Amino acid sequence: MKQLLMKMRKGIWVVPALYSSASLALAILTVSLDTYWIHKVEPFLPVMMLTSIDLAQTVLSAIASSLLTMTTFTFSTVMVVLTTYSSQFSPRTLQNFVKDKTTMRGLGIFLGGFIYSIISLLFMRQSLEEHLVSSAFIGVLYAIVCLAFFAYFIHHIATSIQISRLIQRLEEEALNVIDYYHSIQQDQDVKPYNTIPVHYKATSKVPSHTSGFIQYIDFSGLVNEASQNDVLLHFEKGIGDFVKQGETLFTIHSHQKIEEDFISYIFSREGTDGGV
Repeated sequence: MKQLLMKMRKGIWVVPALYSSASLALAILTVSLDTYWIHKVEPFLPVMMLTSIDLAQTVLSAIASSLLTMTTFTFSTVMVVLTTYSSQFSPRTLQNFVKDKTTMRGLGIFLGGFIYSIISLLFMRQSLEEHLVSSAFIGVLYAIVCLAFFAYFIHHIATSIQISRLIQRLEEEALNVIDYYHSIQQDQDVKPYNTIPVHYKATSKVPSHTSGFIQYIDFSGLVNEASQNDVLLHFEKGIGDFVKQGETLFTIHSHQKIEEDFISYIFSREGTDGGV
């Protein structure tokens, strides 16, 4: 269940689907109001909120076509930005604008406005008795919101591709990673040895299974495991060091050959030496 929720959170379609569902519900509510209850609530609504059916159809048709064009232009802009990042900067610093929250919200708002306009047009019928509707007024308000968000999206893209903003983002991400690993490492208490005790006769070197930077070492688990097996671990590499595949991570000093998997307590970035 947790894996399914994690996949849904990472999916590109989740946020647009939520906005589209909300817009569909709004369209159904508005159509129901204009069809069944408009005569009862008309005396309580301002005159500017009500339009004729012909005018409402014209306005909603224009909004639907405009929002579809706006959606296409938005993602064309995202593709241009991705190309700019990969060519002028390093591909390793490429920000995923497709999964950016602002991009996802923009797609959801634009698709929601399109769905609202189309559904309202679909169920809007001419009647023998001419009456006014409120769908066009709500559609205009929705269009104004879309226009405001479109302006914010352009501003977001323009500031994100600036080199100063890129450096600031990389700095923030690096500091967050450092703070995270510092917080989980600060409770680890290790007692180092200056010399290897003479009563340990057997030694075995433990190589790295993958290449990468050592990010975290579970010293508490290692100390507990080493105490149970009466062994001493001499580390050749520490946190932050880069280790090549096959390079020695640490040496085990023991009374006899040890089969315990001590390497499972060490975690690297490019590959996982442990169980993460």
